[in-house]
Amino acid sequence: MRLHQNKGYRPLRALPALLLALLLCACSAGSRTPDVPGPTLPIIGITDLDPDSVPSSVPAGTDSPEVPVESTEAAPAPTETEGTTEAAVPTEPESTEAPTVPPTAPPTPPEPTKSSSAGYRVWIGDSRFVGIHDTVAVDPDRDYFIAAWGAAYYWMVNTAIPTLDAFAGLHEIDAVYWSLGAGDIAKEVSPYNYEVADKYSTELNKLIEKYPDITFYILSYGPIGGDGKKPSDVPDAEAYNLAISSFMDYMFTHTTASYIDQGEYIESIGYTTSDGRHYDAETNKRIYEYVLSQSGQ
Repeated sequence: MRLHQNKGYRPLRALPALLLALLLCACSAGSRTPDVPGPTLPIIGITDLDPDSVPSSVPAGTDSPEVPVESTEAAPAPTETEGTTEAAVPTEPESTEAPTVPPTAPPTPPEPTKSSSAGYRVWIGDSRFVGIHDTVAVDPDRDYFIAAWGAAYYWMVNTAIPTLDAFAGLHEIDAVYWSLGAGDIAKEVSPYNYEVADKYSTELNKLIEKYPDITFYILSYGPIGGDGKKPSDVPDAEAYNLAISSFMDYMFTHTTASYIDQGEYIESIGYTTSDGRHYDAETNKRIYEYVLSQSGQ
């Protein structure tokens, strides 16, 4: 009988424990959260935290911490607000050196200087004066040449006189030596070619009146053909010498200029030319010295 009771009650002894276990499972199932991965803590700003030690989920029964969800939309560009200072743009360091002065043109070399008692001697003429300038050691501090090949009346008016005016405005001039007219005579060999001579004398008188402190000298024209050579444009050397001599005499008598007769001097010393008209270097040298001696220069 006892054994029968013991066998009948063995399941009853285990029943309370079984019921308790079922009760606990039911309670546990009612409070269980869905099986989803728990949020992770942000690592930014916590550089000393080991990522492996961060729990992957939060224990049951606790409130889940609110974790900011990272948005996939692009952040709006910052707008400029009043009082906001713009970022400074890097600039080159300011130089402490003095500003560079722009280069200027080199200064013009000064004109030759002379003593206060000595002014320039201006030579106005044709190719004969060009020859003196080119073959004689003239004084660069005192001699200034306004001369050209084939120079005649229009060259005198358009070039020689304006050049003289400009030079006289800047420099002191003692004397002007004048030897023009041969080019005009060559066009018409005539001892009565006074119309052109009047034009020359008129212009020369204007200059004499304009520059009363300058002594003007008319030089007689040197002879041609005396060395056996004759210019190609002169059919008769004797007629030419007569015409040019008459031309220069007329100019002298119709002006108040001084006169230097170089023709007789050249005839007396003899001369050599390259073409019947233009003298050699030695003759030019002697003419140059003679003119200076006759003018007291």
